[in-house]
Amino acid sequence: SGIRLPRAHAVLGVHCTTPPSPVPTLASQAAREAERYAGLQAKMEAARAEESAAEAAALQTRLKLSEAAAARDAASSSSSGSGSGSGGGSHGGEEAGDEPEGAP
Repeated sequence: SGIRLPRAHAVLGVHCTTPPSPVPTLASQAAREAERYAGLQAKMEAARAEESAAEAAALQTRLKLSEAAAARDAASSSSSGSGSGSGGGSHGGEEAGDEPEGAP
């Protein structure tokens, strides 16, 4: 099949050079295709920008929520000592207690 392709191209080239009418239509077709492709690319880039903006907003809200949760955990763990306020708070207390015991 690789041998047939160049022959077909050569035949097409000969046909295109003989009548001059198909050449401008092909050129205008190619130009239209290029314009359409550029338009599609621009649309895709705009969509990507919107997506990344939405992702950034989602990340920001997630960060704010996690910060608020961390602040709440810290407040609840400090008010209840190092007890059952939150998993993170009690873990922190255990680690702080283990280090001085293990050091000597």
